[in-house]
Amino acid sequence: MEQAAAKLLEAQKKAVADLLSLDQAKRLKQLEVQQSCPKAFSANLTSVFGSRGSGQVAKDLKLTNQQSSVIDHLIDEATLKIYAHRNRLLFGPNLQPRKVKPTQEELQEYQKKVVEAYKKTMAEILKNLTKDQLAQWQEMSGEPFPGILPGGGTYPDIDSPLIPSLTPKEPEKKPKQGD
Repeated sequence: MEQAAAKLLEAQKKAVADLLSLDQAKRLKQLEVQQSCPKAFSANLTSVFGSRGSGQVAKDLKLTNQQSSVIDHLIDEATLKIYAHRNRLLFGPNLQPRKVKPTQEELQEYQKKVVEAYKKTMAEILKNLTKDQLAQWQEMSGEPFPGILPGGGTYPDIDSPLIPSLTPKEPEKKPKQGD
């Protein structure tokens, strides 16, 4: 089953790659890296920022054991803080479920806390990189996305339609052959 899923994923990636220009494909990869952070820095942790990280960024940057340990600790600390905020949002005293669903304002406040934790954690992670690693990271991740990437590090881990409306930019047109 996993082998079939892997083949399907590869086929999908190839189909998308055939539609994109080289610049668009590079940008898509950068957005995938951004979306996977901060968990992409660790294959050891399962965090509120998403499921267990692949650790691909850590591998590509050739993080030392000491760097990996510090980064895992930073992600773990942020995860605990986010879970505390989440529990206050969803549960009452003695961790009993709230009788009333959280308001949109409460959900937005929670999202702000997740985004703040994400930004703070990423800033601390980047402080632990060498100059060469930081330069490589900047190439890997590209220009920061100006909003929230659904399903990624900055999206809350509860069911809520919190993605703000963003003004979409016109997609770059792929030149036609023969032009």
